[in-house]
Amino acid sequence: MGDLSVLYEMNTDFSVGIGRHFSHATAIGNPKIDQLRPVFDKSTRRSICSAMITRIFLFLTALMFAAFGVWSITDPVGMTSQLGVTIGGESGVFEMRGVYGGISLGAAALCLLGGLRDRFEFPALCFIAAYMGGYIVGRGASFVYGDSAGSSNWYFAGYELIMFLISAVLVARKA
Repeated sequence: MGDLSVLYEMNTDFSVGIGRHFSHATAIGNPKIDQLRPVFDKSTRRSICSAMITRIFLFLTALMFAAFGVWSITDPVGMTSQLGVTIGGESGVFEMRGVYGGISLGAAALCLLGGLRDRFEFPALCFIAAYMGGYIVGRGASFVYGDSAGSSNWYFAGYELIMFLISAVLVARKA
């Protein structure tokens, strides 16, 4: 939240301590010490609230991607069986670990960076919107073509739609 500033009413006193300069408000002889209070206007409060919501969203998304990625790498057959998908062919498990596991862990890293660093916030939100939006397009095509899906697939589709909508709104607010 480096772009937000909080203003304080206080006297500052510069001192030297063990070779470093630091500022502090002193209680002794400082009548303004009782008046230390942040000064916020409505737009600053909204900005702080919006930034906190975005950061929380990115941290939770990173956690979900990380959990799914670890599960996909450690048990790709179990993960896909939960979705009603069977892995076939010589490279099936290899691809599931790479596609679901590796990409999910990479997505988790980007979302974590977005939650920690301002400069990665917008790219992380754009990635989530594009990634989840891509799933929605693919699920829509399956619906049009009359493909069948189990209940767990519909739960994932609902999750992907919600994630897409939240990230798209957050991207639109930052753009």
